[in-house]
Amino acid sequence: MIKIGMCPNSWGVWFEQNDKQIDWHRYLDEIASIGYKYTEIGPYSYMSTDANELKDELDKRGLIPVSGMLMIDIEDDALMETAIEKTVRTCTLLKNIGAEYYVLMDDMYTDLITGEKRLPKTLTDDQFKKFCANYLKLANIAKDLGIKSVFHPHSGTHIETEEQIDRMLDTMSDDDLRICFDTGHHINVKGNDLYSYTEKIGDRIDLLHFKDLNEKVKLEVWEKDIPFATATKMNMFSEFGKGQIDWPRYAKVLKKINFEGYAMIEHDCYPVDYSVPKPRHTQTGKYFEGVGIGSLR
Repeated sequence: MIKIGMCPNSWGVWFEQNDKQIDWHRYLDEIASIGYKYTEIGPYSYMSTDANELKDELDKRGLIPVSGMLMIDIEDDALMETAIEKTVRTCTLLKNIGAEYYVLMDDMYTDLITGEKRLPKTLTDDQFKKFCANYLKLANIAKDLGIKSVFHPHSGTHIETEEQIDRMLDTMSDDDLRICFDTGHHINVKGNDLYSYTEKIGDRIDLLHFKDLNEKVKLEVWEKDIPFATATKMNMFSEFGKGQIDWPRYAKVLKKINFEGYAMIEHDCYPVDYSVPKPRHTQTGKYFEGVGIGSLR
């Protein structure tokens, strides 16, 4: 049975600390009040970094932590000391609160706040080799700490096209590279196909992120080469059931590949009016249950 959970991203949380983000206690209160049981904890230090305090806050709301995350330029050797430090502290916290997964993703080649270009769109062959080697180093640290690492292909990063994902999968073994597959980020890249590619790499997917796209806005973003930060403010990510994904069809794909892990709802939005997420997602989990994708419990 697929277990449907929630991500803080759906409440506008992108950063460790940011004055435009909702208080983490309120996030937990609101998801619990509308029926969610499983949650990601977001980037390290968004929620308490005291494992006892965080576990207590989760327990008293009946919430089960699933994962934490890190977004960083994985190919940049100069950032590896920082990446290792963040991986150790994040995975130690995840282990101590009973979470299972560490989601690693490449940082974006445009700035998440300003939208300005910060890096070339593609890696050189040498950078790609460093990327894979550095990812494996971080994944092994997580493994040694008792946490499963999953890599998150992400639109607007160096691993976004099916060809780029395939190259990474072909370079690393099944055990070394497991995937957190994001429905919305996948279809936000020209040439990607959600249904066939999910089937193709189904045996490598350990965790799902669910998001949907407003196709009209997406096409405008593509046509005008609008950066991710701006596209998000244009409400490119739609309410579930109102976007371009045929979720009943996708339910059949997930059944075909025998996926039985966590599917975390991740409706990217930053910044967000704090009054919006709770009513927006009151029915989201029930919608997925209704189309045959898993259970909130």
